[in-house]
Amino acid sequence: MADSSAIISLSLPSYTIRVRTISKFGTTLIPSLLELDCILNLDYYEITHPKNIEKGFLAFLDKTEDQPSSNSLLSQIQTFLSSQSRLITATSPLSLETIFFIIPFRNSNLLGLYKFEMEEVLGNSLEKYQQFINNLQSGQELLRNTFLDFQNKLQNFEKTSNSLFSKCEVVANNCKKTTKQLHSFKREIRTLYKEFSILEKNFQKYECVQCKSNTKNVIFLPCGHVVLCTKCLKEDFKIVVEFPVIENTLKCSTCGKCVEQTLRYSSKQL
Repeated sequence: MADSSAIISLSLPSYTIRVRTISKFGTTLIPSLLELDCILNLDYYEITHPKNIEKGFLAFLDKTEDQPSSNSLLSQIQTFLSSQSRLITATSPLSLETIFFIIPFRNSNLLGLYKFEMEEVLGNSLEKYQQFINNLQSGQELLRNTFLDFQNKLQNFEKTSNSLFSKCEVVANNCKKTTKQLHSFKREIRTLYKEFSILEKNFQKYECVQCKSNTKNVIFLPCGHVVLCTKCLKEDFKIVVEFPVIENTLKCSTCGKCVEQTLRYSSKQL
């Protein structure tokens, strides 16, 4: 029995079965990479020389370890072969004058893969040749339809992919533009922040010590300090600028002296 390097694949529709070559029967004509057609013809062909059945034996079929469903498939094939007295045949493009048969071993649950020359199986019967050709054409037609269906699906996929690719390109370009704009806005914000920091620093000596937002424009008498704006003077201390301070309770925050009179100063005077 050959090692794992001699394993070839027999692909069926939706299933896979391992075909392990047998070395004790000599060198076979099947290359180690041979794959039988995916479409297997389920038709009966009479074997003209059943006594020589072991002579054409090439391999035995077994389930794949990674696909448990293949085990049930083998059971189905075995039941089909035993109950219907039919053979599963396959052809290979590498050996056009050969027919491969899947035949159950005698007194065994294994299935054997046998090779027969086409003339040995079909003999000189034109009817059998015609039947064989019809079966091949049916299989080719099914393969052709499957291929055309695959092509159509591939074309539809390519159209959809091209449309999605175009949309992705538009989105990517828009993202690039937006990213550039964001970088530009960040640079402008940094520049404006620096300018604002300079203005804020310069404004500190002119800002009202009470609200920190308006320009201080009220001078206290008799000390002469300027610390408040007219709005804070009126709202927070209830004093109207340039009016006498009746209740002498307001003190200058700079020197602590009581304020007796207030005057309005413009920013130009400051």
